[in-house]
Amino acid sequence: MKRFLFVLSFLLTLSFAAQGQLRWDHGNILRGDKVLSEQEILDAIGNEVYEETYVGALRQRNSGLGLVISGGVVSAAGLGAYVGSLVSLGKGNRAALPLTALGIGTLAAGTTLLSVGIPLLVIGNKRLHWVVDNANQQPMIITPAPSGVGLCLNF
Repeated sequence: MKRFLFVLSFLLTLSFAAQGQLRWDHGNILRGDKVLSEQEILDAIGNEVYEETYVGALRQRNSGLGLVISGGVVSAAGLGAYVGSLVSLGKGNRAALPLTALGIGTLAAGTTLLSVGIPLLVIGNKRLHWVVDNANQQPMIITPAPSGVGLCLNF
């Protein structure tokens, strides 16, 4: 009976500890299924990590995401202009030569945006994962709970 109670209490402790773990999921830091606000993130990771790493990493990730999206759109437009000009040139239309140059230039600009945005996005995501992993490695986390204060021990 004592062994059963010990195992039961151990499993309950593990389930409560898992609820206190942070995780990074598509632009949000979550505890359990709850998306944390900026103040809750600050409380969870600490002021030093928040100011030195989290803010910069989030800005880096968002900049990379914007560059990747805009680079994809610009590249697609450039590729469309280039292919359209090749079709026109194939039909003997010499007036499409400037469109060919425009398509190549636009495609080059889009590729440049992608080549800058992808590393920013990847590095920003890795830094944000580090912030979450670092916060989860703290030996003890005290968090507000609906009925008062929750204590999470990581072991």
